[in-house]
Amino acid sequence: MIYPTLFHFLEEKVFLKPFAGIRPDSKYVSIVNVPPYDMVSYQEVRKAIKYNPFSFFRVTRPDGEMLESGNEYSDEVYKRARENFEYFLREKILFKEVVLGGVGIKKESIENLFFLQS
Repeated sequence: MIYPTLFHFLEEKVFLKPFAGIRPDSKYVSIVNVPPYDMVSYQEVRKAIKYNPFSFFRVTRPDGEMLESGNEYSDEVYKRARENFEYFLREKILFKEVVLGGVGIKKESIENLFFLQS
C-alpha cells in the first residue's frame, strides 16, 4: 500500500503568499550582522552593543543595553527591541524590499523524499 506523499498533504493544507523581506542596506551588512542571539553570553552582547551601535543585538538582545539586574523577558525589554527595530528602519539601516518574494516547493523533491510504502 502506498500512502499519500507529504506533497499531497501540503498541496491541500498550505497556502504560500509572497512577502516583502526586511534586510540591511548593503553598506551596513557587515556591521549589523551578528551570531544567533542564544549563542553568545550577556557580557559578549553588552560588549558588541557598546562598540557597535548598529549591532542587530540591539533588536534581538536589547537587554544587553539595559541594566544587568533587569529581567530579560520583561515588557521593557520587548519595548526596547521594538524601538530599536523601528530606529533601524527609520534610519535606513534596514529596509523593506519592494519586490515580493516567497517560498517555493518543488513537487518532485518532496515526492522523492517523503513517501511510505508497506
